[in-house]
Amino acid sequence: MNNAPGISSLRLLLQLLDWRLRFYANSTLKLVNRRWQILLLMLLTLSPASMPLAAQIQAVAAPVRQIVAGGNAIYSLNIWMIGLLLMSAWVAVQTEALLGGPAWRYMRTLPAVNKLATAVDLVLLLIADLPLLLPFLAYAISAALSDRAENIVLASALALQWPLYQHLLLHRSTAALIVAAASLAAIMILCREDGQLLAIGQIAAGSIAGLTLNKRLPLWAGLKPPKSWLPTLNPRQRPLANLMRINLRTLMHGSRWPKWAATAGYAGTVVWFGGVWREVGFQTQVAAALLIASLLPPLFQIAGLQTCLRTGRQPLLPMLASLGLSRRTLLIADMLVLETGFCLLAAPSVIALFSVAAWRGVLLLPLGCISLTLLLPLYAHGNPSRLRPKLSIAVTFLLAAWSVIQT
Repeated sequence: MNNAPGISSLRLLLQLLDWRLRFYANSTLKLVNRRWQILLLMLLTLSPASMPLAAQIQAVAAPVRQIVAGGNAIYSLNIWMIGLLLMSAWVAVQTEALLGGPAWRYMRTLPAVNKLATAVDLVLLLIADLPLLLPFLAYAISAALSDRAENIVLASALALQWPLYQHLLLHRSTAALIVAAASLAAIMILCREDGQLLAIGQIAAGSIAGLTLNKRLPLWAGLKPPKSWLPTLNPRQRPLANLMRINLRTLMHGSRWPKWAATAGYAGTVVWFGGVWREVGFQTQVAAALLIASLLPPLFQIAGLQTCLRTGRQPLLPMLASLGLSRRTLLIADMLVLETGFCLLAAPSVIALFSVAAWRGVLLLPLGCISLTLLLPLYAHGNPSRLRPKLSIAVTFLLAAWSVIQT
């Protein structure tokens, strides 16, 4: 298929990008209503009121400045690994929205569109990643007048590695590992004196290799949990215990592993922030507020799993009813499993809060469980897209948690 007369490749690219952005916006807004992305975006974009704007820019740009300057290999590698995990998490929670859905899979069969597919994907990812690329934008603002040109070019090259890595990750290409390995090697090279130009060459070589080998390397099928890890049903146990085992098997299904890996990356970021917020330049009150707010994504993620459990159990409802199991028993089994999961996911935030509030951070776990208990009926019986009650519960939790930390 050739382009229609009068339509250039650039115009076609812009039209395709406009369509993909509209699809991404619509799909993401639906996801926001059910999950926690709007809360995460608010945390990433709202500025602490107690810090001057210049200090905020310097604080946000500090990780990128440290990587570009080099010197501390452990710090730079940790920062970059956390960034890769965050990028993996970003695509894991919105994979279908970023891929364009069934319509885009059809359009890629058209030769004229397929030639521009990679460019459309990369530009779309670059726009979607803007909240996560704030440190690079802050560094570009702070270094525009004072830093060397090669440092700004290096920071820009590093920023482009993340959309490229995500593009390959979305298409399950093993070439994503090449891009990740090349960027990590560039980070290590930067820790040597005068290694900027060599690092830029390493980044360029990794990017070219990733794009060239994208369609030649095999795809991974995805990890699946070994059967020995999964809880088995026991006829000697009480029905409530077996219901909890069924819930665990549902949540540990292989299709959910990318999301659990993304959650692990988020937890690692929270723990890292709890250890370096003083060095980065955050004040105690601001760090405490951010660490308390870091409990909201796990809270809404776990609450959203109620929809997953309800959907998976729908075909079994007649059989469960014939066994005398009421909906109240099912909800109790869900609540026990989900509240345990929340305590596990909230543990990194509680650990990080020890640097701010000592043992008082542990009290946030029962507060979170109470908030989760209030959220579960919205997902079990109501409409999970209703934002007002969810926002009310979130604000109440934040205020209660803040009062506990300040006592």
